[in-house]
Amino acid sequence: MRDQRSAEVVSDLRWIPDVIVNGNYTKLDSEALEVARRLRATDTQVRTIFGTIKRLESMRNESDLKRELALLRPRLAYTAARHDGLNELSEIVTKASKLAEEKPSERTQRLVDLMEAILCYTKTKVEKRR
Repeated sequence: MRDQRSAEVVSDLRWIPDVIVNGNYTKLDSEALEVARRLRATDTQVRTIFGTIKRLESMRNESDLKRELALLRPRLAYTAARHDGLNELSEIVTKASKLAEEKPSERTQRLVDLMEAILCYTKTKVEKRR
């Protein structure tokens, strides 16, 4: 069952290059909303991941940025393995970070923006439940 769900998630990630490579912010907005609706992670879990990604903005050295983008993936895989509900977000950030790593100075901001949008929509979803 888990393998089948993973295959569904992976096939659903075709929009990521349009956002990260092409900078399609309309697509970023609509997909972030859909991800937030499906996400089973807590607000705190999403905020923690966002904080890690947000720190990438302050990095100026491209080799350091590439290293941090590469290390983001195993860190996120570890977090996803420890907490239910983070698998889809892990898949999204993994694919997006690989694309950002190709041209970090151009694409890292788009990764940060995507994660921020997901966080904002997740927070909105949590507030509506209260």
